[in-house]
Amino acid sequence: MSEKSSAPSPCALDFRLLGPFEVVAADGAVVSVGRAERSLLALLLLNPGKVLPSSRIIHLLWEEEQIPRDPANALQTRVSKVRRTLAQLPGDAPRLTTTPGGYRLDVPRAAVDVHRFSDLVAEARHRVVESPAEAEHALEQALGLWRGPAFSGLENAPWTEPEARRLDDLRVSAAEERLSLAIAAGRAREVIDPIRSLVDDQPTHEGLTALLMRALYLSGRQADALDAYHRLRQVLDDELGLEPSAHLRVLESQILRQDPALGEPQGAHSQLPVAASTPRQAPAPGRSDPGTSARVRAPRGTSLPHRLNSFVGRDADLAVVADLLDRFRLVSLVGPGGAGKTSLGVEAARSVQARFPDGIRLVQLAGVTDAAFLPQAFADGLGVPAEGAGESRGSLDSVLDYVEDKRMLLVVDNCEHLSEPAATVVEQVLQRSVDAKVLTTSREALAISGEVQFRVQPLDLPEKDDQPSRIRDFGATQLFLDRMAAVQPTLTPTEDDERTITAICRALDGMPLAIELAAARTTSLSLNEIATRLTDRFALLTQGPRTAEERQRTLKATVDWSFELLTATERSLLRRLSVFRGGWPLQGAEQVVSGDGIERDSVLDALHRLVQRSLVVPVPGDHTRFLLLETVQAYAAEKLREAGEHDTYARRHAEWVTDLAEESELRLRGREQREWLALMGRETDNIRAALQWALDAAGTEPDLALRLGGSLGWFFHLGRHVEGREVLRRVIEVSGGTAHARARALQAQSIVERPRACLVHPSPRCATAAAESLELFDGDAYRAALSRCLLAVEGVASMPTERALELLGEASAEFERRDDRWGHALVAFVRLTIEIKHGRPEGARHHGTVATELFRELDDGWGLSAALFHLGLGLRQFGLYEEAIETFQEAIDIAAPLGLHSTVQWALSAAGIAAVAQDQLPRASEFFRSAARVRSEVGDGAGDVHAALGRGLVARARGEFDDAFEHYRVAVHGYRRLGTPVPVASALGGVARCLLEQQRPDEAEAVIDEVHEIATRLDDSLVHAWAHEARAHLAVARGDHPGAWAALDEADRLRAAAYVQRLGFEAREVAQLRDRIAARVVSAPAAGRD
Repeated sequence: MSEKSSAPSPCALDFRLLGPFEVVAADGAVVSVGRAERSLLALLLLNPGKVLPSSRIIHLLWEEEQIPRDPANALQTRVSKVRRTLAQLPGDAPRLTTTPGGYRLDVPRAAVDVHRFSDLVAEARHRVVESPAEAEHALEQALGLWRGPAFSGLENAPWTEPEARRLDDLRVSAAEERLSLAIAAGRAREVIDPIRSLVDDQPTHEGLTALLMRALYLSGRQADALDAYHRLRQVLDDELGLEPSAHLRVLESQILRQDPALGEPQGAHSQLPVAASTPRQAPAPGRSDPGTSARVRAPRGTSLPHRLNSFVGRDADLAVVADLLDRFRLVSLVGPGGAGKTSLGVEAARSVQARFPDGIRLVQLAGVTDAAFLPQAFADGLGVPAEGAGESRGSLDSVLDYVEDKRMLLVVDNCEHLSEPAATVVEQVLQRSVDAKVLTTSREALAISGEVQFRVQPLDLPEKDDQPSRIRDFGATQLFLDRMAAVQPTLTPTEDDERTITAICRALDGMPLAIELAAARTTSLSLNEIATRLTDRFALLTQGPRTAEERQRTLKATVDWSFELLTATERSLLRRLSVFRGGWPLQGAEQVVSGDGIERDSVLDALHRLVQRSLVVPVPGDHTRFLLLETVQAYAAEKLREAGEHDTYARRHAEWVTDLAEESELRLRGREQREWLALMGRETDNIRAALQWALDAAGTEPDLALRLGGSLGWFFHLGRHVEGREVLRRVIEVSGGTAHARARALQAQSIVERPRACLVHPSPRCATAAAESLELFDGDAYRAALSRCLLAVEGVASMPTERALELLGEASAEFERRDDRWGHALVAFVRLTIEIKHGRPEGARHHGTVATELFRELDDGWGLSAALFHLGLGLRQFGLYEEAIETFQEAIDIAAPLGLHSTVQWALSAAGIAAVAQDQLPRASEFFRSAARVRSEVGDGAGDVHAALGRGLVARARGEFDDAFEHYRVAVHGYRRLGTPVPVASALGGVARCLLEQQRPDEAEAVIDEVHEIATRLDDSLVHAWAHEARAHLAVARGDHPGAWAALDEADRLRAAAYVQRLGFEAREVAQLRDRIAARVVSAPAAGRD
């Protein structure tokens, strides 16, 4: 709290409550007030000129159990003492007046410091836009009135604690605002200490920490700003069990990626040169620029479906929902099935599209039957690739990272069957992103904080005595006329027809789906026949107002009626179609629903009749699909269960999906890869439904779950490995089943569980799965060959090279027998990684060339980009930096159009490091900037982290160790969040090197110990080498030159074992260090000298 003297009161007396209770005369003398009178006087001073009822004063002065036996008399005694005190005050003292309702103290507001404080804060907030400097001055005056905790020295009374808390909150807010104005005025550095003092007093106050983060960042201390965030996060977790708010998480993300919206940090020399001032390296002939080829943007605009018919009868609702979306962050459209929630939601979203620069995305949940698949459904709706996440991250992490800095609208459709898990995801989305909004449709509210519900009512209806000529003035009848015209375009309704239409719509309660179904029947029934059938069949529909539950029964009755008008074949078909989720192709329907009275050749005609009756909806496109409206699907599924047929057709559906998945295994390898990725993507909801049924039935039919899960390994690997990892773990838990089915599931797990979605990344878990599958593939030499390749990947880690090559040789022989060129490409790809590990440039180049040529011939974009990326890593490791950069660029050119953004950002970062190795620092900076730009395409945000590491390397190569220190610390923070220990160790090594340049050896030693711990845990020679190089610098700093020499020798040995050269500036640092040691230690071992 400020120690400034309070601003003088314009009155003769100054009543001070913001600190110890004081009454100060005009000459500065402090007037004594008895302790018993202070509490009542202070209470009256807080309410100047207002009548306080006696009963209220009594309850404010005494706790319930302490109220005197005669409270009125006790209060009168207090009042008398206060009057005597006031009478003794010098000058024009305030008057305490008794009124019929209670007591009033007549004192100017300006005579009480509490009111002067509040008025000054209000004045500052009023002036802040027009005159920030005057606002800041007013806040300084206000804060100067505080002398200590409010109401010090008053006896405890019920009113003091809450009032003191309110005032202190206002004090902190005022301080926060004043310091924020100082930062905005360019004085970030001078306010860091005052802000830190406030944070120390209130460590869980997020606003103060946010202010500290901004001040530190704008002072050029990016890493310290991130440290402040982590301290708050730890305190919140330890003390409250909470995560930082969405605002804080967004600010952390902005600081991490150096968002220009935060302003330019002071000491801007610490940032990389911008493109305008840095000549760009010309791309190699035939290559696109690294800054543009990777810029494949995430979907913008809208994913809302285009309407195939008119939107009528909801203009007023549309305006209301649009207004709610303007004022609130979570709006839920709630109502019974068939009320038109989805149509209203989509059109409302379309009407506000201009408000959301990052677009509107539709997340459809109708096809999601298991809450486990809910996060991936959000990822699919957002267009967020799940690739690149660490093993501990899931689809939800990618979703939350993606929305964090977006100003977008999510339309989440059909939440009712997953209301609780959907509510959880929606709440997390809104907590993570301060600018995103969510519009949901559901039969029941999500019931979470901040939700605003809009109940979707039936369409408005004409009154019984309305003139037929006004039929188009009402939504329900307008909808009927519109849909009738679509199927009967030449029919012109008469006045009698319009009366009948009104009666039909009234009988249907104005429910849109029921009206559309009734209008569709005009192709086979007259209006009078429809009305008669409604009257005879559904007495319920003629009743008065209904509750939501009754309206739901009304809709069911409407579908009942439609169902009973179908032929027996059509009814059977509709029931069986309910096993599909998210639609189906004609071939799928023919395979799943034919038989048992429905001939395969008759499926198309029967399906066509259901389309005509508006029970099945065709989805036009290159590949026509069909789907059931939500309510019809639920109704048909209920009928399927009533008929005792659910398991029969759910099994046939799962078998169809399994057949599709088994065919996709080969189709996804080669030139049909893009087409089959799209096809399998369209069947995602069916795949999930089939998996769920197969897992539920695994107790009696384990093979189906194992076969289906095992067939999806490659599909999951190509962009859905997070979901696939979760699915395969559940599949592997299935007990029983044949050896072959289990082997396939284990093989799929070995593919999908790979770290960073990299097929040639070693993994003990994947190696175990591959080895087990190999043992079980008795008689299936082809699938066993793929398992051999997957197991041989361990040849770049713990497996002896001879064993890895033996496995690859056996696999290659099988691929040769089958003339499988994709298999040969995979063998060459694995051989490439093994050759790189053993430091054999010619072998790596040979096998890399074989792999890339075969993948190119097969038009396999995944295989080609992956092989090129790893070939580039090898070329860089062998010191062929320019050729490595060209290879990385080709991998980027292939991966970016395919949406393989994880490959893009890793390749850009790798190219940047190769440029650093050649001391091409401006070129390296451009690569790292491009990697950061790709971050919006990948949920893990790794591009920003790669860029931070790159900036650290560039600054260190320039000898700018203070700047390098900040960038390295940002990289450490990011790589820890990604769960990637080797890059963490690399960045920590840079931190240690910078700390030593800053003469901070003890801190450096602690960092080096952490690098050594990571190296030991991973048994990684290169990480051990980094630790020893850092220890050599530390030893020199402490005067231990023999120890430093020995550490460098050990680092050289470890680098030779890992076949990894030093970057240019690293080699110079080591050479200079050896020269310093040699100059001091004449007896240094000759064998160790360069």
